[in-house]
Amino acid sequence: MKFVSLKIKEGLFEKVYNFSDKCLIYSDENSRGKTTLLRMLLFALGYNIPPTKKVSFSKYVFELEIFTNKRIVLTRRNSKINVSYDNFNDDFILPQQEVELHSKIFEISNYDVVQNLLGCFYLDQEKGWTLLNKGTVIGRIPFDIKALVRGISNIDCKSELIELSNIQSQIQRYTTMLEVAKYQNALNKTNTSYDKTLTLTENIEASINDLKYRQVDINQKLEMYNEIIKNNKNFLEFIINSQLVVVIDGTEHRLTKDNIKNYNDVSEFAKQKRKTLQIELKKIKQELTRLYEELDKQHSLVSSETILDQFNSKVSKIIINENAVLNTLDYLKKRKRELEQIVEQKTKYSGNAVQTIYNYVKKFAAELNFTDYIEDENIFIFTSDLKGLSGAVLHKLVFIFKMAYIKLIEDTYGILLPIILDSPKGKEVDSNNIKSMMTVLRNHFMSNQIIIASIENDYDIDLTQPYIKLDKNGVLGDLNSSLKI
Repeated sequence: MKFVSLKIKEGLFEKVYNFSDKCLIYSDENSRGKTTLLRMLLFALGYNIPPTKKVSFSKYVFELEIFTNKRIVLTRRNSKINVSYDNFNDDFILPQQEVELHSKIFEISNYDVVQNLLGCFYLDQEKGWTLLNKGTVIGRIPFDIKALVRGISNIDCKSELIELSNIQSQIQRYTTMLEVAKYQNALNKTNTSYDKTLTLTENIEASINDLKYRQVDINQKLEMYNEIIKNNKNFLEFIINSQLVVVIDGTEHRLTKDNIKNYNDVSEFAKQKRKTLQIELKKIKQELTRLYEELDKQHSLVSSETILDQFNSKVSKIIINENAVLNTLDYLKKRKRELEQIVEQKTKYSGNAVQTIYNYVKKFAAELNFTDYIEDENIFIFTSDLKGLSGAVLHKLVFIFKMAYIKLIEDTYGILLPIILDSPKGKEVDSNNIKSMMTVLRNHFMSNQIIIASIENDYDIDLTQPYIKLDKNGVLGDLNSSLKI
């Protein structure tokens, strides 16, 4: 894969950068925008790359042209990216569909491989030159050689990894529970009672809750009696307006409220019940007002010591079986070790991928003249023992590991990944070390696109001129001049 061009748009204005096969992004001084341009490049490729200071990527539209075995154009605005090539045109939402997007671009279907590609070909100036085989590439983008190896070798550890993740979460929770139990033990040793501290506040809150329930019940009953009174009144009005007449022993009698049996009794009973409920409701409201005032008074008197006492009181009431927690933790930790061992064995002895990386590491180390730091077994590629390594040795070790990953991808999928090096000249890296690193590139990676960002321009490799040179105006410069470099 090769980067062809990056167009940065803001409204009607735009700036275009063209990238050669061997490209140097150069400036006479630091803080001119070299790293920003690289991050824009990767942001436009769909990665969740954090912007540099004072440059908000959300302001711009990025149009990136790349070439794999075909021309692909990616247009990104914030979290939406459009991908267009041949007869394909589709939108993706980032970062949710990042892996799906890169699977489409790189034509690799394995999730673990796709998720770890950036850590293979990009060495960030801040963390990249210390990221050997596991860690953060940039922002929150991870890299894990074990996941890469499993993906290359089609090793399925999904069920173990899911269970491992769940167990780690449980261990954290039970550990917190154990800390609470220890806190309880410390409280018990002080022989301090916390019940009295909260009794008044708790009683007030309980009384308020009881009154609220009674208030709801009374309101429901009031609605019922209001409905009875209303219906009685409506019924009487209906009778009067209808001028209904009944015949009793041949004599006509007009219906009125006075000759309807029990009408007045029912109405008076409903009104009396309503009045009683209204009086009770008024008392409840008065009592609630008083209790709320009392509660506010209690809260206003709460000091920092009282807050701690409240916390201690609540903690002291939690029932924790410390022995049961300890036994559960022992089981979970044992199961965690078992799962880690299963995943470790599947990963380390997964086939050719481990050996391939190791062979390239040894080969490149020989060319850089520091094979003494490479152990004899191929599982050395999983090492986490970086103590005692000088800055220059670690710098070169990281470099050859990354180059080995790139070769592994090439051998497995036939894909030539680009090589992006941000500030390869570290503080402890002398010109001879840089020359050796360039020799490795020249001997093994001249078919790959190489992009170097640096304040130096004397790299011993055929970098295409003219360079992308950034001046004091930075990477954006004057967007209103459509500049092609």
